[in-house]
Amino acid sequence: GNYKFNVTEGTLTVNARDITVTSNGNTFLYNGRAQSEQTFVISTTEGLGLADSDTATLVTYTKVTNVTDGVDNVITIAITHDVLGNVTESYQINYVSNKLVVTHRQIKLTANSSSKTYDGTPLTDGGVIEELVSLDDGNGAIVSMHTLVLTMTEESSITFVGKVKNVIDQASVDILDSTGNSVLSNYQIVEYVDGELEIIKRDISIKPIDITKVYDGTPLTKKEYTATGLIDGHEVIAGEDSITVDGKEIKIYAVKDANECPWGELGV
Repeated sequence: GNYKFNVTEGTLTVNARDITVTSNGNTFLYNGRAQSEQTFVISTTEGLGLADSDTATLVTYTKVTNVTDGVDNVITIAITHDVLGNVTESYQINYVSNKLVVTHRQIKLTANSSSKTYDGTPLTDGGVIEELVSLDDGNGAIVSMHTLVLTMTEESSITFVGKVKNVIDQASVDILDSTGNSVLSNYQIVEYVDGELEIIKRDISIKPIDITKVYDGTPLTKKEYTATGLIDGHEVIAGEDSITVDGKEIKIYAVKDANECPWGELGV
């Protein structure tokens, strides 16, 4: 022929495909558990994304538990081809991280209110009603694996008839996890509400003992009586004074114990 061919081998080069993987951010309400955002977006400067038949899978991601203003949601991915398998090294991956935020769990604490009839012993109530102020996530005010610890103030006690406030000692409040460690910093108590303690008068009945005698020209008197409703250790003492109710004279009685308990604690 008229031509002579010289064949020289060439080189085929496949460059890594540049992509940007951006982790999504999220904001969570503190619930005592590790929380994460496992979604991401893949983009390229050319707008091409992944090659055909390639799929990206999340490998590692960031978990957050405690309250934070924001931590990077650091992730890694793997890319596989339908036939070739793992082709991650065929990509030049640039990672961009968005933030994960955990907000305080906001709660309201209301001290219990209680009442009882006077019985000579102090009335106290250390219970509270817990209310979630944050958006309800189904985990209650204080999450199930946590324990609220608190006491009431020394003044939150009453023995005699009347009312006092039942006040939470704010300095005593703590919230513990299942291992006994404090997690109070992850909660925000936005309101404390006082309860009320009340002692109600105790009703008693006093009845003079009936007596009779044949007329003998002298006054018939007897200072004995029966009383029901008294607390053990208390006794009724008839005084010298009396009042008239509906034309009938009624003796005024006092009730006392070893501590000279005032009779005003009882309704006669």
